[in-house]
Amino acid sequence: MPPLYSIILPYFNEEGNVPLIETELLPAARRLAGPCEIVAVDDGSADATAARLEELARRCGDIRLLRHERNRGMGAALRTGFEAARGEWVITMDSDCTFHPRLIQALVERQAQTGADCVSGSHIQGGMRGVSALRAWPSYLVNRFYRGLLSRRISAYTAVFRLYRRRVLMELPLRCEGYEINAEILAFFILRGYHVEETPAELTVRRWGSSKMRAWRELGRHVRLARRIILGFGKRK
Repeated sequence: MPPLYSIILPYFNEEGNVPLIETELLPAARRLAGPCEIVAVDDGSADATAARLEELARRCGDIRLLRHERNRGMGAALRTGFEAARGEWVITMDSDCTFHPRLIQALVERQAQTGADCVSGSHIQGGMRGVSALRAWPSYLVNRFYRGLLSRRISAYTAVFRLYRRRVLMELPLRCEGYEINAEILAFFILRGYHVEETPAELTVRRWGSSKMRAWRELGRHVRLARRIILGFGKRK
């Protein structure tokens, strides 16, 4: 039986977070009302991430591992996962589980209640527990900018924690390779008139390693994405 849900996890030098699949994600996935697969994408890690994922995939039959030869960015890793996904619904989340896997159920329930094509987990609504002001305030400001540019109905555009209807997702000509892909995807859904909903999702701090996000580089990418949105990139041709 093909999976109903495909959970996409991008990895880059996250060896210490690989065990979270077994301890936190798999239990949450197995509580979903339908078969589920986990697609882990190793984005050119230089540590033991790939080896640990391979070992876990051998022990757990519902995990697949895809690999990039070099680091290409979160956007590229997610696109690789999208192409490989077999489920009717695609769930994306961080490999460090800073959005806890138990919150997946809230995405699924919100979709069932509304019939949405996308349900986005909002850390703006759910809060950021333990997150420093140095990280929280840029997030607030960037998301407030996208609210003005796209839709005030949606509070969070930058978080990866989401549920997508795969059929719609695969129609989108995605280009972004960094973290800004999350805003790019949501912009396409909104500008093309698809049904988008939100649910509160608390963001916490990672328990191992450090974030790979570089603020100034990501800000530049958001500026370029905003320019594309203003020029009307999301409309159907």
